[in-house]
Amino acid sequence: MDVIIKNKNEEKLSCILKSNNSDKLFFIIPGEGENKNQRVYRKILKIVSELGYDVLVCDLSAMGKSEGNPSENSLDKRLSDFISIYDNFKKDYSGFYFLGFSFGALVGLVASTKINFEKQFLLSCALFSENRKAPKGFLDAWKKLGTLPDWKAFQKGIVKPAKQKLSFKFVKSLQKYKISNICKKVKSETFLICGDKEELFKKQNKQIYDSLNSKKQIKTIKNVNHNIGDKDYFNFIEAVLRKNL
Repeated sequence: MDVIIKNKNEEKLSCILKSNNSDKLFFIIPGEGENKNQRVYRKILKIVSELGYDVLVCDLSAMGKSEGNPSENSLDKRLSDFISIYDNFKKDYSGFYFLGFSFGALVGLVASTKINFEKQFLLSCALFSENRKAPKGFLDAWKKLGTLPDWKAFQKGIVKPAKQKLSFKFVKSLQKYKISNICKKVKSETFLICGDKEELFKKQNKQIYDSLNSKKQIKTIKNVNHNIGDKDYFNFIEAVLRKNL
């Protein structure tokens, strides 16, 4: 069932709700530049629904069919969107679960400082400002353009925007967040998962794991890069979900 939820700016956020009349709700947040209608998220929804949970897959502002201006994207804005969604359902359920990929996972990690998920599955989670070692020229080009530069074009000496309109404001919004400060407030049982070819994410997952005081697990998928749609990545996620839900 399609569901529309308004954020604090009165922007309409597009979601899919699959109900099993459960008292537990499982949130799914896609990565930046992705959307709820992608096949992999539909498949994850199906798995979790088969396990008896109500499932809500959400496009945050400026994602998929949700309203919003991509140039206003920031971690604060994404977090505010998710809290608006959570507030819409918090009185209807006795427990909440979370799964997010990439930036969607980071939203979940920060949200879990405010919301005690029974379990959260954070896929390829990283705090961009702490782990990306982009060359200064790339960051300067990003600042000049206002949106993310095309990396392949940049390598050829050409400065032009990438298809994904990720604003420089997005990067600035991350700088006030520190993993150690976030993790000490998290009480949710946390599963950290990433591919073994995701070098920066793998290092950051270890840092997050070491900083968490809550119940936790860390897992690495062999021969997988930063792609939730990869068959091996998906199969691994499915096995973890079926074992731990």
